[in-house]
Amino acid sequence: MKWLIRIALAMVLIIAVVAGVVIAVFKWGSPFVPLADHFRPHELLSTLEYPSLDTEKVRIPFGSKTYEIPRNYLINWKRPGLIDGEGGYVEIRVLLPGLLPRTAAVADKFLPPGARMGHQDELHVHLYGSVVASGQEEQLDAILNSARKGKNDFQTIDAGYRLYDIADYDNTRNLFAKDTPNGLLTFTCAKINEAKFPGCRITETTGQPYGSLVLTFDRKYLYQAAEISRNFRLLLDSFERK
Repeated sequence: MKWLIRIALAMVLIIAVVAGVVIAVFKWGSPFVPLADHFRPHELLSTLEYPSLDTEKVRIPFGSKTYEIPRNYLINWKRPGLIDGEGGYVEIRVLLPGLLPRTAAVADKFLPPGARMGHQDELHVHLYGSVVASGQEEQLDAILNSARKGKNDFQTIDAGYRLYDIADYDNTRNLFAKDTPNGLLTFTCAKINEAKFPGCRITETTGQPYGSLVLTFDRKYLYQAAEISRNFRLLLDSFERK
């Protein structure tokens, strides 16, 4: 009797797997030729260890905008061109402070494959399709509420930044905020002795009904966070196809 039950369960599992494959192919097309009907060969990048040195532009639709980003800014992405409310992402890596892409002159300054984000002079940027970011005020309120802190529970540090101790929420990171000409900036940085994730992270909205923009950089650039956020926005806008 037990072997009959096992056979029945195995058959159910096989049917479920086959059905899932059929549905996936129907929805997305053949997995062996992803998006072949929508993109030219140079637009179908596989996962790259480094941004390419190639400067040919890659077309990436995102909501109501279409970006044309040179390949030497891009490290990899899933489902290129489908960065929408259902998923997908684009990853961009540049060197701080000038937001320089990978060229032969600076190729040796990019971190090796597998290195953790938030080290040295690299800025890692992820443009996500399905992860919806809250506004800066909402992020500040949410973290402070979780840490059982008020908006006045801060220490003023250099360059007009406010430092919040959020140990009750996350004892490995600090929360920072600053009022800028473009509005409030909120972000977190690892504490100085934290090795697991040593960098700073800014999470912003995309200007679309969905998605998020996540910037990760070394803590040594903490006091340049507002400039990094602003300058990357300008860079991304420069890639928009008018």
